[in-house]
Amino acid sequence: MLWTPQTIPWLLVATALFVLAAVVFSRQRASRVAVLFCAMIVLVAVWFASFAAMFLSRDADVAVRWGRLGLAGVALLPAAIYDFTTTALRLYSKRQHIVRVVWVVASLTSGCRRGRDVGGVACRVGGARVAPTRALAPSAGPPSP
Repeated sequence: MLWTPQTIPWLLVATALFVLAAVVFSRQRASRVAVLFCAMIVLVAVWFASFAAMFLSRDADVAVRWGRLGLAGVALLPAAIYDFTTTALRLYSKRQHIVRVVWVVASLTSGCRRGRDVGGVACRVGGARVAPTRALAPSAGPPSP
């Protein structure tokens, strides 16, 4: 690991968020709202901790893995926020199907962030560029970079 001062704020915030989530969960674990609130906090903490680990990495491949883990946490945040909001506003029973779809889309996006093939589409880092795989385009030439 390569120590750099820029990791200090990232590590402090991640630690504070993990502690906050633990305190909230220990006091309110029976509440669905509290569990979803903790999930949001943990996802942000994973994002910050992963980026701190990315900054501390000496090897570029290890840094990319840490960055992808952080972005996977970020990709799941909108689903957690929507689920929390619908539950807190007592709209969950009316929007239960939408909440499930949002979680599925977020999970697929999270898979794209990790550089996996999702649904026959080759995902690139950041999920911004997609190219059809051979499963969708059997007559295509070699995959695009």
